[in-house]
Order: sequence, then structure tokens, then C-alpha cells
Amino acid sequence: MLEQLPLVVKGNFPFSDEIILAVNKENAAAQHVYKKAGFIDKGLRAVGKIGEQLILHKTI
Repeated sequence: MLEQLPLVVKGNFPFSDEIILAVNKENAAAQHVYKKAGFIDKGLRAVGKIGEQLILHKTI
């Protein structure tokens, strides 16, 4: 299903060229799934309610 996300985003937001998401620093399993799907960690971080969040990017 994650591989369909770029098509859904482009279909609904045709001028978008990137998907950005946040994942908890401690959630290694989710990080692996997102990175396998082509999301890149550019080093940006945010502080969320449950700790540090990695901001991941995917060009579409």
C-alpha cells in the first residue's frame, strides 16, 4: 500500500513534488519500512509529544 502513496498524492495534489513524514526516533521498524519505500533522512528533527521525530522525505 505504501508504494501507491505517490500516485494518490499526485492524483489529489498534482503540484506536489515531495512527501514528508515524521517517525519516532525509537521506532526502528517503521524507519526501516519508510526507508525501504524510498524515504530519505536528510537530518531534520522535530520534538513530538513522545520524543524526537525523524523527518523523512520522498520525491514524487
